[in-house]
Amino acid sequence: MRLCSLTLTILFLSSCSPDDSLSVRLSDLEQVRFDPGYHFDAAHLSNGLDVPFVTYRPGVSPTSKLPLIIVLHGGGQYGTYQGEGVLKSLFRPGLQDQRAIFIAPTAVSGHWASPNSLELIDALVNGIKRAGWPIDPDKIVIAGYSAGAIGAWYITGSAPDLVKAGIAVAGDPVAGSLQSGDTLVPLFVIHGREDEVFPFDDAESEVSALINAGAPYVFYPMDGLSHTALAAYVPGVAEASLWLATILQ
Repeated sequence: MRLCSLTLTILFLSSCSPDDSLSVRLSDLEQVRFDPGYHFDAAHLSNGLDVPFVTYRPGVSPTSKLPLIIVLHGGGQYGTYQGEGVLKSLFRPGLQDQRAIFIAPTAVSGHWASPNSLELIDALVNGIKRAGWPIDPDKIVIAGYSAGAIGAWYITGSAPDLVKAGIAVAGDPVAGSLQSGDTLVPLFVIHGREDEVFPFDDAESEVSALINAGAPYVFYPMDGLSHTALAAYVPGVAEASLWLATILQ
């Protein structure tokens, strides 16, 4: 009886091992080609879901080690490749000076600012590393717009070892996850003064308080921009690109 109980205990502990963490089917990432331009792919997850993603890839060589910029789309998106619009209209134009690989996954695990989506991003990053993508693992950036910006706040605050820097455009600061003594990831925060979804004054007040407390953040206000003026935020993201160059050097 004791042997049976011990066996059941071992089986239970094995079922709760770290090997059960979310993972990406490696072969799906290994077959991704690196021809220049935009590409549409998908990867199967160990929880049974498929995560579609859009990538932008510059010309690369076998020895390239480029930054990886993960782009998180906003809410209210439809279709398979929901990150396509924000990648093509905002982050790729604004960060065109960055010779980097961009990946914009679809939020198949719910809101970006959630443990499930953090697990998804972590699984993608680990899979990309294992698949041998030509990236520099020390130069991973998360960038988001609206709900994606909230995700950037959440991920940089919850998993500071995962990314080197973040860019948040027109999002609500999720500062509650930042505790005293946390390692804070540098974050460039862009907000329109006419944002009707997340009021400018609230965002400015929250971010300024964090900056005054020593957080490595930059707050960049943009005059006359409403929440949905997506392409009009490109000049702000271009300013973030200059800042990012100093972070990644």
